[in-house]
Amino acid sequence: MEKRTLEEKEQEEARLRKLRKKGAKQRWDDRHWSQEKLDEMTDRDWRIFREDYSITTKGRLIDVLENRYLVLSRCTYVVLDEADRMIDMGFEPDVQKILEHMPVTNQKPDTGEAEDPEKVLANVEPQQRVEQKVLLVSESEKRRTLLAVSEQGFDPPVIIFVNQKKGCVALAKSLEKMGYDACTLHGGKGQEQRESALSNLKARAKDILVATDVAGRGIDIQDVSMVVSYDMAQNIEDYVHRIGRTGRVGKSGVAIPFLTKEESAVFYELKQAILGSPVSSCLPELANHPDAQHKPGTTLTKKHREETVYA
Repeated sequence: MEKRTLEEKEQEEARLRKLRKKGAKQRWDDRHWSQEKLDEMTDRDWRIFREDYSITTKGRLIDVLENRYLVLSRCTYVVLDEADRMIDMGFEPDVQKILEHMPVTNQKPDTGEAEDPEKVLANVEPQQRVEQKVLLVSESEKRRTLLAVSEQGFDPPVIIFVNQKKGCVALAKSLEKMGYDACTLHGGKGQEQRESALSNLKARAKDILVATDVAGRGIDIQDVSMVVSYDMAQNIEDYVHRIGRTGRVGKSGVAIPFLTKEESAVFYELKQAILGSPVSSCLPELANHPDAQHKPGTTLTKKHREETVYA
């Protein structure tokens, strides 16, 4: 009985030694790649080394930085999407807090392309390559005008923007009846439905995407030849994001906003956007429209002629 108990103790000690050895090996294998020598790095380490990304919202990023779950001392690049909008909404302190965790360095970009102003502008200002063609229409003329634009021929994919979900569905059904393959993207769709619509467009199973401004930001569909604002965007920032879906990666594109007289609040800024495009010309009716001569809300004062009174 004592011999059996002794064997059991030895077996238990051997099992524990094996577990400790296995644990030590696992901790050794799980070291961060920065703690390893080059000849010790595995394929997994090299993959992490090459593709070590963190994609997060600013609030969550600040949280993990403050709790030291994440450090940016070895971070090479930080990309802040929609930073201008974050700052406009009052989140500049949050942006600064994130940047304070970045290492201080005077290292320059590691490619000549990153230092070439023309190439940088070509990537960050696609609207400079987008020809903008304004069409002044009434609400009742929009369907007929869209059909006329479509009949001129286009290379798919095409994105048509509307402002409301119900208008999105109705327009897509009309296009299907006309013989076009259309899909929709709006805030009422679930994630799987959105991904399905984008996949169909990318695979060329669909020619046209009818969407609300959900598609104006954060999606990348290659080779979009034309963007139609069936309903004009309610502000110029959203309009610029819309036309940014085309003319990407050095390619050209066409943007056609349908403009009604009820949308005069955007006339001035739209005119400025078109005049700032080297490949676009402003429609005379828009250029000369009274509401396109000054910003909305601007108070105009007339200068009084000086009069000389002779006594």
